[in-house]
Amino acid sequence: MKRFKLITIGVLLIVLGTNCSNNRKDLELVEQGKKFFLEENYTEAIPYFTKAIYKNTRNDEAHAYRGFCYYQLEDYSNAMIDFSNALIHNPNNGTALFGDACIRWNLEDYNQAFRELDKLIQLNPDHDKAYFYRGRAFLYRNDTLSALNDLATAVQKDSCFIDTYYLLSSIKMAQKDFEAAENYLAIALKCKEK
Repeated sequence: MKRFKLITIGVLLIVLGTNCSNNRKDLELVEQGKKFFLEENYTEAIPYFTKAIYKNTRNDEAHAYRGFCYYQLEDYSNAMIDFSNALIHNPNNGTALFGDACIRWNLEDYNQAFRELDKLIQLNPDHDKAYFYRGRAFLYRNDTLSALNDLATAVQKDSCFIDTYYLLSSIKMAQKDFEAAENYLAIALKCKEK
């Protein structure tokens, strides 16, 4: 009986030790994948995230980044699967929330996209793109005032995200405020030159 206990403890230590080393390895693989991701080399990044997931299926960051790679490669079904997996393991994963919201928007599931963007802004008030996209969602809901507030916040967070100025310009054109519309277009052109 004593020998059985020693063997069982030994096997547990080996298994736990393997899991710990895998966890460290999965983080290294995610960092390697991020390098390719930031270089916009999504096809090269995917295998690193896949290996990280193989090492640790609960690594929400690996799922989220691989999902964004698939999103950028327009493989929306695999992106959606990865974003969902990331959110199962960590419902507050900002990358997965943003990616899932973008896909939901493209699928015209505006209410779910809005909820995810709203949650993302609560989790990360500095996420400038979330304000931009939530501003678009407010426009879809015919809430121009809230849209303008979100777009103004987006500008404060990232003063050279051109799409924000184009959207602000189109809102001002619809309001017949042509001077403001022209000013926003001028800012967009300056940003484009940078």
